[in-house]
Amino acid sequence: MRRAYLAVILAIVIIASAYPAIRTQAYISTPSLPMDIYVVEPRYSAPYPVLVGGNFSIEVYDSTASATVAGLALEKPGQTYVIPPQYYETERAGDTTVELYVNLPSNVGPGLYDIVINFSVGEGIRTVREPRSVWVLASWPDRLTIFHLSDIHIGVYIDGMFARQRYETAVNLINAYVTAYNITNAIVVITGDDVDVGSDLVSLKRFWSITNEFMVPTFIVPGNHDHAGTSDADFESKFYGRWIGEPYWYRVIGKFVLIGLDSTGDGYLPKYELEFLNDTVSKFQDKYVMLLYHHPIFNSPGKYPMLVEGTINESKVKAALYSSWKDHYSDSLVPFLKIINQHPNIIAGFSGHIHRDAVALYAERYWQITTTTLGGGRPYYRGFRVVDVFDNGTIHFWLKKESDLFTDTSSFNTDNGILMDTLYLDDGKVYIMNLNIPTTLYPSLPDESTVYLFVNASITPDNYTFYQGSDHVKNYEFIRYGDNYVVKTVVDTQPGAQYTLILAAEPDNTPPSVSLTYSPMKPFAGRQAVTVMVQASDEGWGIAQVKVFYKPAGATDWTELQTTFSGGMYLAQIPALNVPFVLVRAEATDYAGNIADTDTYNITYLGYSTTTTTTTTTTTTTTTTTTTTTTTTTTTTTTTTTTTTTTTAKTTTTTTMTTTTTTTTTAAPPAGGDYTPTLVVIGIVVVVLVIIVALSRRR
Repeated sequence: MRRAYLAVILAIVIIASAYPAIRTQAYISTPSLPMDIYVVEPRYSAPYPVLVGGNFSIEVYDSTASATVAGLALEKPGQTYVIPPQYYETERAGDTTVELYVNLPSNVGPGLYDIVINFSVGEGIRTVREPRSVWVLASWPDRLTIFHLSDIHIGVYIDGMFARQRYETAVNLINAYVTAYNITNAIVVITGDDVDVGSDLVSLKRFWSITNEFMVPTFIVPGNHDHAGTSDADFESKFYGRWIGEPYWYRVIGKFVLIGLDSTGDGYLPKYELEFLNDTVSKFQDKYVMLLYHHPIFNSPGKYPMLVEGTINESKVKAALYSSWKDHYSDSLVPFLKIINQHPNIIAGFSGHIHRDAVALYAERYWQITTTTLGGGRPYYRGFRVVDVFDNGTIHFWLKKESDLFTDTSSFNTDNGILMDTLYLDDGKVYIMNLNIPTTLYPSLPDESTVYLFVNASITPDNYTFYQGSDHVKNYEFIRYGDNYVVKTVVDTQPGAQYTLILAAEPDNTPPSVSLTYSPMKPFAGRQAVTVMVQASDEGWGIAQVKVFYKPAGATDWTELQTTFSGGMYLAQIPALNVPFVLVRAEATDYAGNIADTDTYNITYLGYSTTTTTTTTTTTTTTTTTTTTTTTTTTTTTTTTTTTTTTTAKTTTTTTMTTTTTTTTTAAPPAGGDYTPTLVVIGIVVVVLVIIVALSRRR
């Protein structure tokens, strides 16, 4: 029996090897972060704010237990500062932790910097980089402009678009807003569900890549989806903790304190986080505190009284709570609100989770700011929010004219056709941006805006060309940034502008590769739909689109099917058809306009065969014969009487039988084309043969 099982497994492997491996789509960078030596604090998810000439510390995880610091630098686009050894000290705190205490030289100017550390490990040098993790300011801000994003759900495809496209659009749009509106001290806060499944490394890597294209600091906390599919240990060491950062933290920005919290996969704050919150707030009584956590306290917009247990206010608050807080009312919600009640300097909490807006004012002073999803499903629209917070504790909401703050739709709508998504190859030799600027965009962009493209710096700038969209480019500048150039580009963003921008080091004259298969192989006519699976790859600029067409028997025109992308392939479905056969084909187009077609496949349906129908028609003809006799009688009264007698003859009926024979014949498939996926057939034959041999040996 064991040999039979092994034979089946071997056969399945043979079939699988008949198909090409699914190639990762070209539009996403796939970073590879070291797991043995890396920066733990600070991270891009909570950069450390410091004044020019100030000081900060760095914590590094070192599983080798032997790495020593050989050099330290801070780097931002256009500038690299090597920190002299006398400006930092190192200390090993335990076997796997290295601490660096840094005093910034006064020549390190304002900006958002990468930490770059060279470690001596054995006989070699290892370079560790943590992007956008130190925020140097000339002075503490008197205002923060906060762009609030939530529930990005990288990894989902919904309503015809990937969540990563919506996130890329938000990144490019916010970068453009910051420049267009000359916003100083802007930050982005992201309140959880950063990816759709926490154990999905591909999505975590995409989130890492896209987030690090923000030109402003980002402060991030996890949501329940970020915990999905992970254990507590793996959540911290392999998934969220490695690719995003610490689940809870705090940062001081002059008069402001940001505290990030993890409301866990169950939607409440555990005891140890409540203690962390209380201890942190108690240190900063003279500053204004804002909290970040995924699950909102209140489920609906509105104004709610201060919670006082045993009063009517308690029932009012209870009725408005989100369900997970109700479930943990005594052990989490009550102590959480007590901390807020006892510390009037806690002025706001930013949340998401419910995929709609719900701004609530608690106790006339604490703003619960809940913002709709950016990338997931939604009851109203997807979007983000903008809030100004001043150093006197005042909060100002950016609102569209005549909008009501206390509604389910008070944030900015990004379901209005705005598109600024990006695609780039792993080698960094091409960067593509699709732009569609709606006429109803709010806040509006000026007619010209700044966007940022990232390309490989191993190729000199004079070798790069705008192959598409050059007529929409007003000016551009190559700025060195580590192994890349950041290309600061001013482009056309007039309302209604729609074009693709392609910056590449070389042209793409090679068409893509495309293949097609389908299931079931022999569908039943009129009963079964057919799923068409298409794999497409491109060695040049990447796949722009894939189309699938079908033509039933007897039709003269091809019909295009709607396609979705899932599991590394494009999927389409032919509806159930009552026909003898249907033809199907696919075509792939890359961003250079090169097109590749598959062969035309013939799918033959079962249950559709030749039939003969006999019809009998009866015709009846009736003939009636009438005989008339007239008799004349003469009487003595000279009256003449005439009697007429009519006799009706028999009716004759004639019946004629007519037989009509109708023959329906399954049409022969047209000549030409690959009518069955040959590899699949071969694979099935191999399965059968291997199983037969294995079973015969068993006997």
